[in-house]
Amino acid sequence: MKNKTRYLVLGLLLLGMSVYGTGRVLAEDESTYPPFVQTIAQKLGLDESQVEEAFDEIRAEHFAEMQEAREERLSEAVTDGIITEEQKNALIAKWEEMHAEHAAQRQDRQTEMQQWYEEMGIDQTALREYVSGPWGMKEGMGFGKHR
Repeated sequence: MKNKTRYLVLGLLLLGMSVYGTGRVLAEDESTYPPFVQTIAQKLGLDESQVEEAFDEIRAEHFAEMQEAREERLSEAVTDGIITEEQKNALIAKWEEMHAEHAAQRQDRQTEMQQWYEEMGIDQTALREYVSGPWGMKEGMGFGKHR
């Protein structure tokens, strides 16, 4: 039961982090926090930067746990003769490279989207009340202003 609770909490945090990541696309600048972070900060009476920092820490911890578990499974594959130690190390290096590329691409997309909003003359802060994220989800689904 303890594991089920842990996985439920972890799942909810991951869902929140994915929503948090989507909301960052609409952030006007780094000092504007996504609606998800703003809501949690307001409900818990915390500063938005504290909530954002907590999500960043949780995301980093989760990523480190995933990497450790993956490396353990790869070590088992080495022990079982499926791959060599050299192949294991090459896989780990490749995955780290791909992760770094993905993070850079995500930042590039966010910058591109912010520039596009500026070119179109769209006020992201005002728009946030109506939609959040690229799919225009409404408050009934946990986003934006309910209509």
